[in-house]
Amino acid sequence: MFDSINTLTEKGLDSPIILLFGDDEFSREEAQDKIINILVASEDDKFNFDVFDGESASLNNIIELCMSYPMMSDKRVVLVKRFDKLFQGRVSKKVETSSAIANYLNNPLESTKLILTAELESAKDVYKNFKSSDKEKYIKKVAALKFPFNKLILDYKWMEFPRVYESEYPKWTKDKFKCYGKNIQPEAVDILLSRTKQTLRDISNEVEKIVIAIDKKNDITIEDINFITGSNREFTVFELQKQIADRNISKVIFILNKMLSVDKQEMLIMAIISKFFINLLKISEEFRNNASPQSLASKLGISPFQFSDYSNALRKYTLNDIENAVLYLFETDLKLKSSGYDNLSVIQEMFINIVSREN
Repeated sequence: MFDSINTLTEKGLDSPIILLFGDDEFSREEAQDKIINILVASEDDKFNFDVFDGESASLNNIIELCMSYPMMSDKRVVLVKRFDKLFQGRVSKKVETSSAIANYLNNPLESTKLILTAELESAKDVYKNFKSSDKEKYIKKVAALKFPFNKLILDYKWMEFPRVYESEYPKWTKDKFKCYGKNIQPEAVDILLSRTKQTLRDISNEVEKIVIAIDKKNDITIEDINFITGSNREFTVFELQKQIADRNISKVIFILNKMLSVDKQEMLIMAIISKFFINLLKISEEFRNNASPQSLASKLGISPFQFSDYSNALRKYTLNDIENAVLYLFETDLKLKSSGYDNLSVIQEMFINIVSREN
């Protein structure tokens, strides 16, 4: 019934049960994580958050937990992955009418949010039927589904994630940028896809990196993609950031010279590396107090997979090093915006001062 995860999170979270299904595992997981991040927003919420895998879980245990009231909170969140694995084979009439799951679906506990994920091949294209003018076709499609999925789709909120074929990747990529409020030229999409492993997860990771890199800029051009991704993946601004985090000055200077010999984008480099060190400054104390990577990544507004550069840098830079780096970046920014300086020499000197400092 929902065609976008944003619409689902805005209008569908009032439902006590939400079903996410379809062949697109990546988008399904992305939606699941977004919902959980909203519903389980604090450390206190985690005390009432449970995850089951339908491959190994007991259905009775799941329902029993769903029927229990939360501890010191107004809600309990239960996530069941691969829910369809609990209903392999024939489902008896007794299960449909008088089992624990049947009773729960008829009267779910309002304080429990039950999130279910499944592949569910039998429900393929049910959203197309739902949106079509032929409502009879939709009713027949749902009626043909096995219990409990027929009831879940009729009575509760759901979203289908159909397979995204390679021919659809350009549109998917463009839509992904739109989710961040960004527009990208069609030619720029083609270049990005030519330099990215052809999986939705890899494309999504690249989109997220580019959005972080361009920051407040809303229109993404071929020049942006060329500079940020690089025709040679060794010479990108993100590889530069990785070597800065590792305090490898020889590689920093090498990559910097290669990048600037192709495109004079000193200010973009400054913007990305400044953001990197300011983020380090924000989370330095929490990191040293053993805060979880997930919570720190969430605070920075990045995915946990991107946190490796930050954790590496926080092990190699002291708080004083980070504060000095921010100061060097500020001073260099002023020089680059003034006349009379050789930009390459100025930015090289800055990185030598930042990266080569003693621990």
